[in-house]
Amino acid sequence: MQSSGSVSRSECDLGVKALLTIGDVAAVLDVSTKTVKRWVRAGLVPPPVAIGSKKRWPQAVFLAWLKAGCPKSV
Repeated sequence: MQSSGSVSRSECDLGVKALLTIGDVAAVLDVSTKTVKRWVRAGLVPPPVAIGSKKRWPQAVFLAWLKAGCPKSV
């Protein structure tokens, strides 16, 4: 996980997507999707929102969490 508060890589990679997939989140954090799922269960990353059976992260929420230095309690 990034902890420096820098999000230039994620902002460039994500463009203007309003909702991020688990693959997007995993790519930005440089971990597997399985790790993202484990971190969600542990409360280490912001929880996704459910859209039908799909889980998505609002980009603004995710980027704010990154800019805050990835706080461990969300």
